[in-house]
Amino acid sequence: MLPNTNSEEAIQVAEKIRNIVGDLKIPHATSKADHFVSTSIGVATLIPSPVYSPKQLLEQADKALYKAKHEGRNRVAVY
Repeated sequence: MLPNTNSEEAIQVAEKIRNIVGDLKIPHATSKADHFVSTSIGVATLIPSPVYSPKQLLEQADKALYKAKHEGRNRVAVY
């Protein structure tokens, strides 16, 4: 959760995290996707309102995460 953060800023934070994890070159011997640990991140943003619940925000982020994995892993996807 990144309060007071718009979609573009959230994507920048997610990409920074993804790059930091990738730069660590942590071995992942049992992975079929890559030899090193990678990170797929789903980003979702909304302006708080009575119409949306925190649960809906998490569901959107989860959908974006699975979109990132479906598109090839080790990437950021936005809902």
